[in-house]
Amino acid sequence: MAGTDRLPEYSLKCRMTEPSFVRFNKSVGRKQILKHSAWIIIFIAISMFFIISSSLRDGFDWAYVLEISVILILMLLFFIFLPGIGARRSYRKFTNDFDYTVDLFEDGWQSTSDHGNTHMEYSETHKIIETKTDFYIMIAERQGVIIPKECCSEEAAAFLRGIKMKYDK
Repeated sequence: MAGTDRLPEYSLKCRMTEPSFVRFNKSVGRKQILKHSAWIIIFIAISMFFIISSSLRDGFDWAYVLEISVILILMLLFFIFLPGIGARRSYRKFTNDFDYTVDLFEDGWQSTSDHGNTHMEYSETHKIIETKTDFYIMIAERQGVIIPKECCSEEAAAFLRGIKMKYDK
């Protein structure tokens, strides 16, 4: 286990900022929305049914089509921008920028900051997500540690990719 008396393979110095927090929430939030998108598909199918049935009865009702179109566009915008808006508000209300260190061991990882200390084995970690700008070591489905790629050497990034492949569930 990632212990206190062992030297890590990689020790990454990171800084939590509002943009990195927002990127994390957008990435994880959108994945959650897509995961539960069946309701959106059902809503769109029902809406399309009403538009088609409206056009087949007495005459085509453009006002009805316009109303449904506006509702669909608003829903789409809601699901695109909601994770970012909520994350910014939450960050500004509860958090300030802070520094933290992520130590990567062969069998686990440890994150240390003034706010606390977290350590887990990779086998207990929910998953590791890689985006264009960051790695996210997920503790749970919506909770994780952000590792900006700008803080990683190529070797550390390759190490995280190898861990991701090894423990990907």
